Amino acid sequence: MHFFKKVTIAIELGTNLHHILEPLKRLGFLNQCEIHLVSVSPIISYSTCLSGIPLVYPIATDRKEIEHSILAKLDQLSREVLPQHKEGRVLCRCLFDENPKKAFSDYANEQRSDLVILFAREKVGFFDTSFSHYVSSHTSSNILILKHKE
Repeated sequence: MHFFKKVTIAIELGTNLHHILEPLKRLGFLNQCEIHLVSVSPIISYSTCLSGIPLVYPIATDRKEIEHSILAKLDQLSREVLPQHKEGRVLCRCLFDENPKKAFSDYANEQRSDLVILFAREKVGFFDTSFSHYVSSHTSSNILILKHKE
C-alpha cells in the first residue's frame, strides 16, 4: 500500500546535488508517485540612493534564459536519480520570487502535494529561520527532511 501520490521536492541548485539526491534512490515508494522537482530562484531588489528607483535582479528579460538553464539541470538530475522519469511522472519547475520559502510553500499547497521532501544542512544557526522550518509550518503536506553535510 502506498500513501503518497504527489511528492514535491525542493531543489537548491549550487550544492552537490548528486550527493544530496542519492538517498532518493532508496525511497522505493517514490517509484509510484508523481514528482515535482522545484527550484526557486530569489528575486532581489536593491534600493539605489542616486535615483530612488529600485533595481531588480534578475531582470525579466533574463529570467527565461535562467529558467531554461535550471529546468535543463533539473531534468538531467531527474534522469540520473529518479527511475520514474522515463514514465513522464517527473515535472520540473523553476519559480522566481522575492520570498523563495513562501513561493515553494504556496506551490506545494496549490499542487496539493501529499508529501514534501526537503534537504537541510546539518549546521543550524542560533535562530531557526531555515527553509525547512518555514515550509513545514506553512504547508498542509507531510514533510520529510533529509539532512546532508555541506
